[in-house]
Amino acid sequence: MQPLNWLLLGAGLALFLPTGIWTMRNPPTKGQPWTHKRKLMIALQLTGAALLIANFVLHVFG
Repeated sequence: MQPLNWLLLGAGLALFLPTGIWTMRNPPTKGQPWTHKRKLMIALQLTGAALLIANFVLHVFG
């Protein structure tokens, strides 16, 4: 694999896994479902997912 693939893979996993675990372990409460920390974690998780998708596309088509 190319160095860019490893960078995307490492950054994607570093963002996606911890934030996904946090989001699953802390479900939204009924009173305040969208706290600032929850929005931040979901944004970081989506960023990690985008990096993993970019890694896949680069690996398959690059």
